[in-house]
Amino acid sequence: MTFSAKEEVSVDVVVPVYNDHSGVLSLLDALERQSLPPRFFRVFVVDNASPLPLCSLPKTSFSSYLLHCSKSGSYAARNASLPLLSADWIAFTDADCLPHVHWLRNGLRAIEGLDNKESTPILAGAVQIVPVSPQSPTSADLVEMYFGMPQERYVRSGRFGITANLWVKKTILLDLNGFDSDLKSGGDRDFCLRAFRQGVDVKYIRDMRVFHPARDLCALRNKARRLIGGRFDAAGSSLLKKLWAICIHTKPLLRECFQAIILPLPWQDRFKVLFLLIQLRWVAILEWFHLLKYPTASVR
Repeated sequence: MTFSAKEEVSVDVVVPVYNDHSGVLSLLDALERQSLPPRFFRVFVVDNASPLPLCSLPKTSFSSYLLHCSKSGSYAARNASLPLLSADWIAFTDADCLPHVHWLRNGLRAIEGLDNKESTPILAGAVQIVPVSPQSPTSADLVEMYFGMPQERYVRSGRFGITANLWVKKTILLDLNGFDSDLKSGGDRDFCLRAFRQGVDVKYIRDMRVFHPARDLCALRNKARRLIGGRFDAAGSSLLKKLWAICIHTKPLLRECFQAIILPLPWQDRFKVLFLLIQLRWVAILEWFHLLKYPTASVR
């Protein structure tokens, strides 16, 4: 795929970061290796009030900018970049992701291939989990590999994509005033569903791939707390909505347990995955009760 000045399709990459300096360096290094020439994209790294904030970025062949956002939450950080974005398309990813070498090129190819009649200003790319121990994966590795970030299923059955790999046309981003900056979790789903109500579709692009390291057990527990915290915050002051939030959050457990039992793994590994899935839902339930007592204590 060859780009000329006439054919140029630019993209702005937005990356929120909280306390992950090494992740940002690895991400920037992966962007240096992109097959897309550096003149076709810019990168905005938004430090989200890290205890030890980023003070500078290393020199890069592409244009890169460091912003700071004092409001807690990755969605607030993403919104902080909006006034500076000028490209037609905005590519969101996370500081702990590593884009495939053809991530940007394949994304632009997908955009060029869109039918003008398609209402598809949102593209969701694949998020491939990389286990910490490929030769002897832990139960946390296995849960992440099979249940961690099923982007295709999110798009197919939920009509949303996660911001680990989400491309949005700038016009729809501005029309919807960006993400809900008050949400600590689930802001990507909220944004995509608001867009859907405006007649906007989300399209899954398999070849637009990023890699994400599998979380360890501690990180999975924190994720479970953060996800239910996001649903809890979104429920506002309504106890009924808070009850509905925990019901919705635990509803997939039966399906996940069945899927765990039929995984192409030895029986002992299947039971490890099954036990951890149940444990993580229990962590979420305990966090829900904790938030009922201390509503402002949600995990970021």
